[in-house]
Amino acid sequence: MVCPYHALAAAAGISIATSKHHKHSPVEPTTPSPSPPTITTAQEKAHPPLSALLRESTAATHRAVERSAGVRALVGAASSGTDDSASGASSSAAPALLRRDYVRWLIMLAAIYGTLEHIVAQLRSSHSSNSALAPFLSNPELTSILARLQPVLDDIHAHASEMTLESGISLADLADEQDLWADDDQDDVSALRKELLSSVAAFLPPLMANTYIRALTPSQVIATLAYVRRLRAMSSSSSSDPTLALHPARILAHVYVRYMGDLSGGQHIAKRAYARWPLSSEDGSPIPTPSIIAGTQGFVSYAFAQGEWDHAVTGSSDDALHRQKTKLKVEVRVKDQIRRALDEALDGEAALNGVHEERTRTAVAEVICDEANVSFELSAALFDALMDDVPAPTHLLNSLHTRTTARHWDERLLLGNKADEPSDSSDRSLSSSSSSSDCSSSEHEARLSSEDAPLLRSSSSSALSTTQHNLAATFKRGWQAVRVNSGSKHLSASVLLGGALGVVLVAVMTMVFIAGRQQQLDEAQGVSGASISNVVIPVPVAAIL
Repeated sequence: MVCPYHALAAAAGISIATSKHHKHSPVEPTTPSPSPPTITTAQEKAHPPLSALLRESTAATHRAVERSAGVRALVGAASSGTDDSASGASSSAAPALLRRDYVRWLIMLAAIYGTLEHIVAQLRSSHSSNSALAPFLSNPELTSILARLQPVLDDIHAHASEMTLESGISLADLADEQDLWADDDQDDVSALRKELLSSVAAFLPPLMANTYIRALTPSQVIATLAYVRRLRAMSSSSSSDPTLALHPARILAHVYVRYMGDLSGGQHIAKRAYARWPLSSEDGSPIPTPSIIAGTQGFVSYAFAQGEWDHAVTGSSDDALHRQKTKLKVEVRVKDQIRRALDEALDGEAALNGVHEERTRTAVAEVICDEANVSFELSAALFDALMDDVPAPTHLLNSLHTRTTARHWDERLLLGNKADEPSDSSDRSLSSSSSSSDCSSSEHEARLSSEDAPLLRSSSSSALSTTQHNLAATFKRGWQAVRVNSGSKHLSASVLLGGALGVVLVAVMTMVFIAGRQQQLDEAQGVSGASISNVVIPVPVAAIL
């Protein structure tokens, strides 16, 4: 590169001897050597790999998680205080997390990874023929390397023991503390805690599960349960209920977010956590900081394929550096294995459907990319649950209903694409190649809303107009009858008829007003699905009139 001070030296009239700066380029800038051209096949242009689609479609959500208050608190970027002082006081405005908070964080991860790995085991036995999952499920070496539940449980035990040595507080004490506050909790929080406990009992011993879940705060229970519910919706046990089931291929999105995150940003979290919450030796003396944090006692959940690099020695003084390089190579290899399993998922699912290969490939990519953004949102809720001043993410508990992007593809894929001819909505969703390559959930949702909303609004307006016309005609006929009878001896009957018409008029006008108001709200929000209610309400009214 050109010496950065050369321009300043020339302006000041200082002559720089080239011999003294032999490591820099000469005064004249050199022409950069052209980089080798990137060879991209026509197939790669037409079918971008799923790993690339996931990286692009989740970039914004990923950045939002990295910048969240919960992440900053966990890595210590928002506080200058250390970890386990009794008061937890810090000069920073952001709260300094204690070791007990880190233990609770690990408990949340144990519930997530335990559920994820339990579902993967279910899918391996009951969905072994699922072509999208086959590349991942058929690689026992990879799934064994990625397994995190037992390492996380080991870390919980190590830090819980250290917490007891430092402050005399045990996990059982934290659980009892939450029980004392349970009277102030809402009834639904207690029910949610029981539901979470029932879920983790599938892979944790009962006593351990009970202590761990009871030790979580209400916000942590809600954030963890929201994630667990989402994962369980992809298991074979939910496939019998179409309203709850999600396509099992969505599991690959969580494989991407969780494990790729652990192999990348998780290594940074390990270093920061070790600096804040180190463990002591058996005699109580501090343990010297190792050259590699991942894999040490209390931080084994951050190590992948540790046996391949932990004992990599050369017999020289460079053993630590050699182990570090070997560890990085192993992590790169594991990442490549994950990417390969993701990319082959589209090829297998598309080839299985023959004539609808392109449509199926797009559908699977749309579903998995959509789920990856949901996974990042759920992960952000786990981080934020460490903060006392962040509201509980109750809105995520019903994420199956609130996050409807690409939901129609779940239904088509779960049915095995039985329809030979694509519907109009399918054609519109697949007509643009950019929609499949970008795999942007927000753009897809906006596209569906803009296409479907006018049709629904038109149907709704037509129904409302029909109702108003029928109402006016009926009122006119009733009023004429009142006028005819007003001069006769049946005046009392006329009054009763007029009163009845007035009651009916008020009731019907109220329903019409509600329907019209709902239509205005739907048009303002652009929610096409909710507009269906505008079509339903006037129909029985028109029939009655």
